[in-house]
Amino acid sequence: MKLSKLSVRFSAIFIAVTLFNEVTAVSLVYNFRISEATSNQIKYRGKKEPFSLIGVVLSQWRQSRDKSKQYVLGALGTIDYEYKSFYFSADFGGGHVKHKKDKVCFSRTQSDDILFGIGYGRTLNDRTRISCSGLLGVPTHKDLVFEGIQMGTGHFALGLQGDTSIVYSKNRKHSILGAARIVHFFPRQAGLKVNIAPNLCNTQFFDVKLGNLADLLVAFHSIFSFGSLEVGYNPSFAFGTQTLVDMPGTDRDNLFIRSGIYGTYRYLFLINKKIMTGLEVGLSYSFDHNHDPLSLKKNLTFWASWDITF
Repeated sequence: MKLSKLSVRFSAIFIAVTLFNEVTAVSLVYNFRISEATSNQIKYRGKKEPFSLIGVVLSQWRQSRDKSKQYVLGALGTIDYEYKSFYFSADFGGGHVKHKKDKVCFSRTQSDDILFGIGYGRTLNDRTRISCSGLLGVPTHKDLVFEGIQMGTGHFALGLQGDTSIVYSKNRKHSILGAARIVHFFPRQAGLKVNIAPNLCNTQFFDVKLGNLADLLVAFHSIFSFGSLEVGYNPSFAFGTQTLVDMPGTDRDNLFIRSGIYGTYRYLFLINKKIMTGLEVGLSYSFDHNHDPLSLKKNLTFWASWDITF
């Protein structure tokens, strides 16, 4: 049985307005600043110890322009290995997501995607370092976009990322960090249940194209006697979103823009005078520039991380 034109149009609109939330906010491994696999390419390169283990816990509160609210409580883990100038990382996690509007509430606990990275880092001079990474995203569950808010995208992905660090102060304690990333998500089918009669429903499957995700990051990093501070700006762009339905008006591209600012405090110390470890806390605020009813008006995130190198 075919869906009515109204149902198909609703499907296209629903994916368009929820794409940006699904790719960048609920999927924690693709969060450019919080995900350790993508945020610390410069921080850990050149260290003597080959292994790094990083754990992150976070809490996120979001409000959409239609006054609905979402809550996210999640955790991330990262394994990082460096051999000479090459490095490999794997980022994984999960959490609990909740959506509430008026008196209607929906929640789900799920695993996030797994994000693998492999790259090469090089020191150009005593003040400048660059690195380039290839990214592979692997979903851990189906795309459930029609069923409500979810953790993880449910799509395979490939991406490229470049990072740089430039020390600009004479005492070498102040630097500028820059990063750029592009990720392409491959189409995948998602099911939509449609009531065709009382107590009877049919599931229709549609090819969902999440399109592409682009990120930029510019930050200032300073080292003090009491620890290090970092503040930065992170704009994100999601584009090329389509529902591959053979119907005029449902396959047009969409552009979503989000701006975010953040600040972190980090403290490093030694365990048994041999093992380097660090604690970090961070706070970020972001919002969508689009004025769709389901775009984010406010997005506040707090996270804490612990890392160890050996």
